[in-house]
Order: sequence, then C-alpha cells, then structure tokens
Amino acid sequence: MYKNSGKFFNTYNEDALLINYLLGYKLLDGKRAGFPDIALEKVTSKLEECNISYTVNYLDKEPIKKDFRKRNAYHKYLKEAKEKIDFKTKVDLILLKIENASLQEIEDILELIDEYYRK
Repeated sequence: MYKNSGKFFNTYNEDALLINYLLGYKLLDGKRAGFPDIALEKVTSKLEECNISYTVNYLDKEPIKKDFRKRNAYHKYLKEAKEKIDFKTKVDLILLKIENASLQEIEDILELIDEYYRK
C-alpha cells in the first residue's frame, strides 16, 4: 500500500485485486484500488484477520510492516480473488451478449439452460 500525497492509499496489480476481493474497494483500470486514509485501520485489521502480510509505505514516514512469515495467506486469498474476477468477467460477457440478443435468441438460450439443468 502506498500513501501518495493527499488523503488516499493506493494498491496496485495483485495487491489491488486482493483489496477489492477482501474489502470491496473498486478496481480502477483492473490494476489499482484505492481507499481513504481514514480506512487504513479497517484495511490492516482485515489483512491481519486473514493472516496476510503487508507493508504500508508513506512518502514522509517510515513504512509500517506486518509479516506473518510462513503463516502468510496472501497467495490463498489472491487465488480466490482471481477466481472471483474471472467469474465476474464471464458473467459480464454473458450479460453483454444477452443485452444485444433478439427475443428469439434469448428464448433459445433459456431453453438450452433449462435442458442443461434437467440432466
């Protein structure tokens, strides 16, 4: 986590996916998630509850670090976050296709879904 000038912390790349998954902060450009500085305790408490190591970097202060060493569950939660993103991306793609489908195409899709679940 990085505290830039201003009142926000930013996380990037896989850390952003993790923050999005655990706390629901919005992903921007799929690569960045930010949260207000007043939420830092909430964020770090959640990370600690999940046994996830972290570093909070400031421009003008020493970083704050928490290291769970061998108990660090970062990769476990990152895998879950990626699975959720993949699922959401697929659902969004389905919705986009349905929004652009004709009524007959939607009825055909529903019939296929019904057949699938009758098995």
